[in-house]
Amino acid sequence: MKVRNPEQISIPASNTTKDPGLTHSQIIRMVNLVKKTENMNIFEELWETLRNLFRSDKHSQTAARQILKDAFYFQNCDDYSKYFTGAVDGDARDKFTHWLINFNKLKEHAIDPENMAAKASLSSGDTLRVSFFIGDEAILTLDLQLKESTSTGCIDLSHAYFNGVVICGIDRLEVDLSNAETNNSRWYD
Repeated sequence: MKVRNPEQISIPASNTTKDPGLTHSQIIRMVNLVKKTENMNIFEELWETLRNLFRSDKHSQTAARQILKDAFYFQNCDDYSKYFTGAVDGDARDKFTHWLINFNKLKEHAIDPENMAAKASLSSGDTLRVSFFIGDEAILTLDLQLKESTSTGCIDLSHAYFNGVVICGIDRLEVDLSNAETNNSRWYD
């Protein structure tokens, strides 16, 4: 049996317009597989870029890679509903909180945790913006739309998760911070 070189195989033009015989679900699965592969390549590039920030022992490298992977491939399997109760969108709140928590976990394995910072600020339209910095470089920025507190009339940051976050330009008198977690956070007005 003669095997042809794949480059020599040609498909007649008439066959390209015909239905390939794939079901809709098969096509969707193929598209999702391609997307997953593309995301994996992006993740691998990200990991290769960031891996030198973490201690070189096997435990720290493995743990940091897994934490970053969990954050990168966000799946809403944790209950973050107790945080940022003033958020307009629950899914956005969950992703936002997930990244904050995982960033703090990553810092535990960093060679220089002081070189990693999550910086929060309020932008126009009652939007909380957090940028994740390594050195002077922001690697990711997330926004969370907030509503006003019905009891205080202030921007509702009640039950906010600000552990380890550098908070810039948020006037404590203009926001409702009741029950906010602010361990190891720093405030700059």
